[in-house]
Amino acid sequence: MSSNRYFALEATVGPKDEDLEELCEMLATSCQEHFSSGGKIAPDESVFAYQPKKKTKANAKKAGDPIPVGYFKRKPHKNGLYRFTLFF
Repeated sequence: MSSNRYFALEATVGPKDEDLEELCEMLATSCQEHFSSGGKIAPDESVFAYQPKKKTKANAKKAGDPIPVGYFKRKPHKNGLYRFTLFF
């Protein structure tokens, strides 16, 4: 399979941004309908080790999006994806 054909097929397989936004809205609405807080909330933060490839950085820059990685000096994995979690 030529690389052009591979990339053409790859572009049709993944979800589109609009689909992901719609899914996020549905999840948020569902969570709001079915969730009741006990009054105490504990935030947590973590970093997943991740070093994007040059192609990923170039695609993000070309699309005008931020590069999907951060540098966190105090964490065991200095470079990675930052995640916030709320515990109820």
